[in-house]
Amino acid sequence: MIRRVPHYYADFHCIASDCKDNCCVGGWEIDIDEETATYYLNLEGAFGDRLRNSIEHRDEYCFQLKNGQCPFLDQHNLCEIYQQLGEDKMGVVCTQFPRYSEYYGNIKETGIGLACEEAARIIFADNAALTFAEEQIQEELIDDPEFEEELAAQLFPIRRTYISLLENSQYTLHQKMQILLRSGAQIQEYINENCYENIEKIKDALCENPGSFLEGIFQNTESVQDVEHILYAFEALEVLNDDWSEMFEKVFALLHGEQMQEQEYCANVKAFFETDSRRIHEYEKLLKYFLFRYLLKASYDHDVIGKLQFAVAGYYMLRDMDIVRFLENDRKYTVSDRLDVIHIFSREVEYSEDNLETLAEEFIFDEIFKPEKLCQLLQYENQS
Repeated sequence: MIRRVPHYYADFHCIASDCKDNCCVGGWEIDIDEETATYYLNLEGAFGDRLRNSIEHRDEYCFQLKNGQCPFLDQHNLCEIYQQLGEDKMGVVCTQFPRYSEYYGNIKETGIGLACEEAARIIFADNAALTFAEEQIQEELIDDPEFEEELAAQLFPIRRTYISLLENSQYTLHQKMQILLRSGAQIQEYINENCYENIEKIKDALCENPGSFLEGIFQNTESVQDVEHILYAFEALEVLNDDWSEMFEKVFALLHGEQMQEQEYCANVKAFFETDSRRIHEYEKLLKYFLFRYLLKASYDHDVIGKLQFAVAGYYMLRDMDIVRFLENDRKYTVSDRLDVIHIFSREVEYSEDNLETLAEEFIFDEIFKPEKLCQLLQYENQS
């Protein structure tokens, strides 16, 4: 099997007690895989007794949190299981987070997730073009009947082309998202028709002239109300952390309340971008992260356009969260703010399958997420 990772993957190392929202102390549910749980439950001695008294079984095994944190953290917020038993006796979640892996036939793709502040720091501090490292690994091939190798073979080069587009300075950020959506809508049609071989035509068109996907006349009737409409999809999510609830309420109170006029909202957006030229590049990095992590999942569920809708909706949600923090800080926005805001978003959205499924349904049934509708809004903002 081949393991593929982003070029920055090897830079990640857990900063443990230096982390502001240590994944062992922030109220996270800490699952224990069945093999590890079996070992813990049968371990002899006083430490085995502590383990058994600290494990509960619901749908899965997990630790009983103590004041919102793992019961096996010492006074320095370091892991006692690691100290007592060694790293090889820690559960899969504990050793792998924030790493994630997806399997596509004989390819295993592994990355680091934005819910970890150190992973986010690495991703947003990296200014190189996104490349990937590959190596042969000894791991058994996973045979999943839902995986379509033929479709994956078409989507890998499409993703590479999309990443190149996001690194192309010829187009604005909003134009790039329009190109993603309009080309993705055409790809989706080919998938629905089982004409996978035609997807290569889209790739060729993107390579030859990405701007061709911007052609067409849109009625620019969209406004800030459509941004607000996009955010309603996130209101349906199961709340996993109070930080999310607080931030979500602020977004609507400060940016979409009755007193907020469209002109004022647009002025706040403009001011946020103008304070630092890196803002646009940060969102381009965000979109590349979304594409790497999610686009190839369409080789299982056949939903390419849903992955692109998620990227654009995620951009709008995060942008408004960023602007709230910007306004709260007297129109200043630091690296620390960036890591904190993306952490709140990622933890709520990316680390709950239920919440991801809720958003996927919104993208299917809510008119605001139709590709042409989103493109109209993006064009409106591009011209504002």
